[in-house]
Amino acid sequence: MKKILFLLGLSFFAFQLTSFASITITGNTGIIKIIPPGGGAPIIINAGQPIPSIADGSTIDIETGDVTVATTDPSTVDLTVKGNAISVPTGSTDKVSLNTNGAVKVYDSVGTSSVKTSDGKTTSLKTGQTIIIAGNVIKNLEAYQPPPINLGPIDTNVQIDNRRKDVSPTTP
Repeated sequence: MKKILFLLGLSFFAFQLTSFASITITGNTGIIKIIPPGGGAPIIINAGQPIPSIADGSTIDIETGDVTVATTDPSTVDLTVKGNAISVPTGSTDKVSLNTNGAVKVYDSVGTSSVKTSDGKTTSLKTGQTIIIAGNVIKNLEAYQPPPINLGPIDTNVQIDNRRKDVSPTTP
């Protein structure tokens, strides 16, 4: 009996080391490869196929298409696409697209993530930021902010012409 309890305790501990269901994948439009931590046999998933449970610390290689990956506490996951690495920490959601021209688009919708290009350049993404990696060039697509418009001094004095019902600025 002690041996059975020991084995049950050991299996519970081993299961805790490899936690599941804290990493979700949605919107897979291409081919992805899930590589378990420690380098186990990869699982290849095509668009439309069900996504299995993903072990914490896995690597997801995006071969083609788009994929959205989300993590919850305490899970993290690494994404690879065309030699670039994207680290998705706890509580983050990233959408990664591999365009037909070879460019990689990364949109961070929740949390913060880091991206490292194949030549070692690193950048961080915050909620709402998008980057495009074309070759080894990172383009940050911040939301467009138009330049401020300076209209100069504005005359706020007005005169009213009751005969014409006209309101116009006073003239010096």
